[in-house]
Amino acid sequence: KQWYQRRVITNPTSWHAAGILINFPEDSSPKEAGLYSSKPEIRHLFREPEPRPSAVVSNAFTLLCLSPIIIMLALWFKLGSTAPTPSPASVGFHVGWPASSCSTPTSGWS
Repeated sequence: KQWYQRRVITNPTSWHAAGILINFPEDSSPKEAGLYSSKPEIRHLFREPEPRPSAVVSNAFTLLCLSPIIIMLALWFKLGSTAPTPSPASVGFHVGWPASSCSTPTSGWS
């Protein structure tokens, strides 16, 4: 029975297998800025915004661009149009199509 008691392991999770002592030398070289060390603060410089034309110039240019359409509509009204009376479906199409193309993000209008 003594032989059996000597061979029984009392605590199988706490075995001392070996002892290792590691001594690392002190680093005497100066430290360089590492990948994870703090970096200096970044100061951004933004361009000055470009000057915009006045509202009078913008409105005059808009009227100049729209003047051919306004003149065409005025001449059609004066001369009379031979087009048939538009149906509600055609009015909805001709009004909705440009409006939908202006609302898409890829149209370039913002």
